[in-house]
Amino acid sequence: MSYLLQLVGLTILPSLVSGQYNVTIPAAPSSATVDRSFAGFAFEQASFFNFAFDANGSTNTFSVNLIDSVANRTGGIPILRVGGTSGDLATVNTSQAQAVNLPATNYGPSTSPALTLSPAYFDAFKMFNNAQYVFMVPLRQRNITSSLQFAQYGMAAIGNRLQALEIGNEPDFYDWFSSTAYANEFKDFQSALIDQFPGALKGLGRSFTPAAAFGAGLDTTDGISQVALHLYQANDPPNSGISYLQSRIANHTAIVANMAPFLNAVAYLRATQPNISLVLSENGNSLGNMDLAQRNNLATCLWNVDYQLYALSIGVSRVNNQQIVYPGFGMWVPVQSTWESPQVRANYYSQPFIADFIGSSGNTRVVELPINGTALVSAYVAFDGDRPSRLAIVNLALWTPSQGPRPFANVTISGLPSGIDTALMRVLSSPDGALSQDNLRYGGLRWTYESNGRESAVSQQGRNISVLNGAITLSVQAAAGTLVIL
Repeated sequence: MSYLLQLVGLTILPSLVSGQYNVTIPAAPSSATVDRSFAGFAFEQASFFNFAFDANGSTNTFSVNLIDSVANRTGGIPILRVGGTSGDLATVNTSQAQAVNLPATNYGPSTSPALTLSPAYFDAFKMFNNAQYVFMVPLRQRNITSSLQFAQYGMAAIGNRLQALEIGNEPDFYDWFSSTAYANEFKDFQSALIDQFPGALKGLGRSFTPAAAFGAGLDTTDGISQVALHLYQANDPPNSGISYLQSRIANHTAIVANMAPFLNAVAYLRATQPNISLVLSENGNSLGNMDLAQRNNLATCLWNVDYQLYALSIGVSRVNNQQIVYPGFGMWVPVQSTWESPQVRANYYSQPFIADFIGSSGNTRVVELPINGTALVSAYVAFDGDRPSRLAIVNLALWTPSQGPRPFANVTISGLPSGIDTALMRVLSSPDGALSQDNLRYGGLRWTYESNGRESAVSQQGRNISVLNGAITLSVQAAAGTLVIL
């Protein structure tokens, strides 16, 4: 199942977060280091074709540049997951002329009728030369012959850039699902795929819980490198308004509560399957019918920041944020569609922030710095080895200009290494407040369709702040994220 938040009664006014908060950096943890490829992307099956190709059938360099702008910050490899419910129902039609029978630019993520893909569709996997793929093979219809044909075309296009082969999508929603039936079906498909592609199968389709999956017999299966779960923060009615955003999405307490199953899953895998990692392979801020203005703005961008920072701190190995050619929570619109023109969406701005926080050392560990007395301010520290190197503070209070002067929270962080006199601060924000959809800046940078997805400097890219006696005080505006490089 998708983990959906079921909390009520958490509406909190932004004015409550104005104040002083004090935290101390602890000793460096002994946890595993962060994968520099942590910040990945996921693509709905039909939509992937349009993210890969532009309107002229050439490489979509707009998409390539946006993905590379994140990966280049850490030196990691872009990990792209392609699949979803539409892909789990898809088949290959070798005589079909068009790449997709129901193009995402006209139909969005169609599941009824189901997708049929031509062999030409799989050329999309050749367009991102720097990427590796989590490639999903259909399981839902329990048709091994059809799935092997699907896998044959995909594997031929991907070649040696396979990161993991995923069997099925959200099996706990199958009409035939049970723990035992899923485990048995998985092992049958796995055996057939290994026979056709020896040594290639490394992934595990999204399970209901790791304990249930392995308990049903998958613990005897070799070749599994990761368990993939999905995260959606809320399931929302239309026109839900800013108070709903504040209580259900832009709320650190709500984020932590919603991610409790993942904390348990990480602990289970560490104790029983230490060589298997947990990834969140399909993620978005909400399901349901919220309009675009509520699903893609500075508020939801900051949700993306905070949930990923928290995921880093609890040991999640990678996230893949979901992209669909349809108005919603996606990070950019790759081509002209029935609904909108190509553009960078607000939610994209979370990804350069996260990548800069991770850094490029390859030896990063992340710890949350708990802030008492508020659900709307969170803080984290990134260690490179034993040295604290970067800080992130997120103020989730949802301010809009109509509310008057913008409140802020003062956060004092002590325990910094000796010898540091100044630090560089970069801010993710918008002068238009929490509901801004297209006037965001991160560290003075913008990404646009007009710049073909390349960053451009539009204002000062950061400023130096003083460190006194091993402590730093940050005034973080409401509806803003602050990254500090020590």
